[in-house]
Amino acid sequence: YIKLKNYAKALQTLRGLQGIYPHSLRGSCYFALKNYPLAIKEFTQSIAGGDVHPSAFYNLAIAYAQNKQYAQAYKTLKRNKRLFPQHTETQRAMQELTKVWQSAPR
Repeated sequence: YIKLKNYAKALQTLRGLQGIYPHSLRGSCYFALKNYPLAIKEFTQSIAGGDVHPSAFYNLAIAYAQNKQYAQAYKTLKRNKRLFPQHTETQRAMQELTKVWQSAPR
């Protein structure tokens, strides 16, 4: 269902499944549906469950940024950069986030 971009149906299928992979997939579905608070929750649970891939932290950071939680997004990207210094997407995201954060109304 995810490949078909039917995220609501994918979420129904994933409901009740536990573990790193279902949390990550649910996070991706919620992100695609622009439900950033639930995406953050699922990505956080995926990481807490042991998902230590660079994309896990990156996805969480981008969800934070989309939810306008810029400080938390930057903190998560910094952690990802420390753990995975070769992850080039993290460096680009940090630069972009800095621009967005500085221009955001306070």
